[in-house]
Formats: sequence, structure tokens, C-alpha cells
Amino acid sequence: MFPQPPRGLVETRMLKDETLQKFDINELQRRYSQLIDQLRSIGVLVADGTAFSHNTESQYFYKRDGHWKASGSQRAAEMIASKVREAGFDFPAKQYETLEVGLVGSRGTMSHVVSTLCGLMYPMEYGPAYQTKAPATDDLFGDEAAPEVALVGTSFSATPTYNFLGFLRKALNTDIYQAAMAGGGFDGALSQYLVSDLYQQHPPKLIVWEFPYQQLQRTNTAVMRRVLPLVGNGCRGKKPIMSNTVKLSGNNELVEAVVNGGEQFNPIPAKDLWLDFQFSDPNVRVMKAEVWYADGKSQILNGRYNSYTKMDGRFALETNYTPDAEIQPIVSVRVQSITETAKNTTVTTTVCKRN
Repeated sequence: MFPQPPRGLVETRMLKDETLQKFDINELQRRYSQLIDQLRSIGVLVADGTAFSHNTESQYFYKRDGHWKASGSQRAAEMIASKVREAGFDFPAKQYETLEVGLVGSRGTMSHVVSTLCGLMYPMEYGPAYQTKAPATDDLFGDEAAPEVALVGTSFSATPTYNFLGFLRKALNTDIYQAAMAGGGFDGALSQYLVSDLYQQHPPKLIVWEFPYQQLQRTNTAVMRRVLPLVGNGCRGKKPIMSNTVKLSGNNELVEAVVNGGEQFNPIPAKDLWLDFQFSDPNVRVMKAEVWYADGKSQILNGRYNSYTKMDGRFALETNYTPDAEIQPIVSVRVQSITETAKNTTVTTTVCKRN
């Protein structure tokens, strides 16, 4: 993982004195370092962006944009590669060359806001443009093995102008599959990649997951409950414990999707199960499930993807890990699409044992 440190922490010297009086840099540094420690305590390999902090040499960010410049992108790639090598990873070697190919301009997102509100336009800010290339391959038939490293992340990773993929390839001396996505937020690119045939059939040794620190701060457990089942592709290819297809309510209300019973009641506790929902309308991006347990209590599970993330109407969810619910068998599941759907939309609900 690479949680990018906040811009104010990286380029503190750019803040004016009156801003520093209201902005507790030390507290922000403490919170960022605490996040790194927490992730490492649960076994996550984390590249610590603290080396960025209080930088006095390069300008890593554009003046009027929250995104990094190529200099920031390159510095981050070097930090990540150093951590990966320290962990002892070994990948097929492939040499890359990075060349400066001219200038690239950025007007910046803040300039667009000022232009929209005030009718003013700031001048373009320019910086070096880079491209990273590998030597021509002798593989005429294009049957090289899938890369053993994949990159998922935000526009910081996906935008060619920043050349983050190229810098990372050169720093690791290996090929990297680009799965990052602009606009996907904290988990959009990762979710899309995890359900892809490439990941399911050829999982990499390493996934580099880049995201801005503040995105993780806004993330809750509900997000992780819909990401983790995707690692094992939810209930796809697994023996279902319960499965049923129903038509959604015309009034967009909860409908009974599956019921535990029939020939035999299944007593498997909820903590050992995954729920997989496939809507026939691929545009469904927000849904709700009401899970009822054997003790008579119920819980609401929410699934949400933004408009940039293409999941084709599919959601895989874990149940809530509350002590009174995780040991209970599931009795029934009711489902609702919060997204307005086409007429006669159906949902197939599958309950299976988790990996």
C-alpha cells in the first residue's frame, strides 16, 4: 500500500504563516504515522510517505492542483520500490528507460473552479514530461506471461502525464499491469481488477495500491466488507448454500431474495458466509440488503460504487462482524436496488461459504 501523505504535510514551506497558525502540522504528521503503523500491524506492506514530509528541495505538487507533478510521482515510485526490495520480492527482470520528452502543462483543478465561479483563468503551469519505455521485444507472437505486479489506484497512478506507472516499472525493473483508474476513489480500481479474468486466472505476486491519505480517512468498514469477498471472486465458482432469482419490486422496495429452509435448515454461522448479488440491470450502483438471523435480529448491508467503477450490477458482501450476529445462521435476505432500475429487473442472490 502507498497512502499518499497530504499535500500540506509534503510542502509545508508553501503554507503562509496565517495558515500555519490554524493548521496543526504536527498533529497531521502524528495521524499519518499512526495510519502507517496500524496498517503494518495487520501485516500490510506499506511504503511510508513520511520521506515526503516537510520537503525543502523539490516542488512535488502543482501549485493549483491537488495532484503531484512528475517529480512527486518519481519520488513515490522510488519509495515503493525500496520497500518492495526490502521485503524480498523477486520478479522477472525487464529493463526500462525513462526519457524527458518535452514539457507538459497543467492549468489545475483549482483554476477550473476559479474560472467557473469568477470568470478568471490562471496561467498554465509547465513542467518536464517523461516517458518510460522498454527495449523492443523478440517475442513476435506476444505470448509473454502476465506481469507479476499490478498497479491499482487513483488518477495519480492512471494519468499518463505523471508517468507513475513508468517510474515504478523502472524502479522495480519489471513489467507492471496497469489497473489504476481516474475517478474510482479509494477502491474502484481495486474492485474492478479483482473481478477481472486476468486477476482470477493469473493473480500477481504483488498489488501496489496507491490512494490519497484522506480517502482512507473517509472509508468505513462497509467499504472493506464489499472489497474483501472480491479477492476470492465472491460466490462465483463455489457451491451455493442458498441461491434464488427474483424480480425487483415495482415500488423499489425490499424483496425477499433467499430463505434458509426448504428441505433442510443450514446452521452455518454468518461469519463464514459471503453474499453475492447480480442484478440484471448492469447500471445498478447502489443497493441495500436486509439480513435476518436465527435469533430474530436483522442487519442492513449497503453496497455502493461510483459512476466511474464498472461492476455490471454485481455486489459481493460480507456480513457485519458484530458479536451477536456473526455466530448466528442467516434465515433470510431481502434486497433492494437504491439505483432506479429498468422495468422487470431481476436480482440473483447467492449465499456461499467464504474462502
